[in-house]
Amino acid sequence: MDRYYVLPFHDLDTTYVGFVGARTTGQEAGDYLIAGPGWKGTVPDRITGVLRADTHLVGCVGRTYLAGMSETDVQDVRTLQERYRLQPLSAYTGQDAPAPAAEPAWPIWREEVGTNIEFFTVLDFLLGFFPVLPAQKDLGERLAALGIDGAGTFEPGGLRPEVRAPWRRASPRAASSWWPSWTPLRTPALSSAPERNWARTT
Repeated sequence: MDRYYVLPFHDLDTTYVGFVGARTTGQEAGDYLIAGPGWKGTVPDRITGVLRADTHLVGCVGRTYLAGMSETDVQDVRTLQERYRLQPLSAYTGQDAPAPAAEPAWPIWREEVGTNIEFFTVLDFLLGFFPVLPAQKDLGERLAALGIDGAGTFEPGGLRPEVRAPWRRASPRAASSWWPSWTPLRTPALSSAPERNWARTT
């Protein structure tokens, strides 16, 4: 396309796994494979680049430049956006699709959850999509000792009183000492060679 666009893909811990866009991959059309943790399949020949994610959930908030608010330009942007395609690998290769994953019981998010102990109930659910990375093994063990292990069954009331009391007063920000310090953003170069895209900034 002849205008700026960017499709930034991030995994569940908001680490960027790659950018598809004018400044990183150019203006030409391309096919990019988003591979989850543990995927060891064969990359099709026509794939332009591979984005490796450490979690089973991947997000993207794409942007396409809008030069003005004229109806013509708005329609031009819509036409471009309709050319973005997201499809399973099986549709791309013509192979049979695998059996769909079971639909999880998604928790209902309420803004106040982010500031009280209920946050850890949501965290326990989300960790089910997030294999523990070697660098976070100690953190995973510490959370698991409190019942936050990705099973999606954590209940704040199940904590021992001496543990529950200070956590009830703490917000996730106050409990940030549980999280190791790392650089949360990475911008790896895309490559048709999957092994080149495993690098992390830690």
